[in-house]
Order: sequence, then C-alpha cells, then structure tokens
Amino acid sequence: MPPDAFAPPAERGAALVATDSVERDGPAAEALAKAGLPVLTGLTGLADLPAVGARLHAVPHPAGHGDGDGDGARVYGVAE
Repeated sequence: MPPDAFAPPAERGAALVATDSVERDGPAAEALAKAGLPVLTGLTGLADLPAVGARLHAVPHPAGHGDGDGDGARVYGVAE
C-alpha cells in the first residue's frame, strides 16, 4: 500500500477512521498511522450510519470481555 494512500482523508479533516476489518496491525493500519489517523477496527453496522453527521462514541469494555489484551472498548455510533 502506498505510504500516501490515506493522505486524502487526512487532508479533508478526518480525525479518525472506523472500519469493519479485524486486522489491527496490517498495511492499512500502518498507512493510516503514517497519515496521522487513528483507526478503530472490528466494528459492525457501519453501513447503517450516515456518511456525514454521525457521532462515534467509545467507552471501556466491561471487565472480563474483549480479546484479553486490555484495550477493548464498546463503540457505538449515533446519527445526529
């Protein structure tokens, strides 16, 4: 993946990229990091949110859930 593959979203003011991919350390995540964009992976239902005007919230995942590496979160989107 070209190093500047995610430059356009960053240039357009994107502050975060959310994806349904389960790969957290792949080439896309690396390109996003190089573009200065944090990424949330493994999300579902993204197609149900509007392309513009949605708010994304992330809260710590309840103890005892997640993949066990301590960085789990419950993420949900709300249409404005």
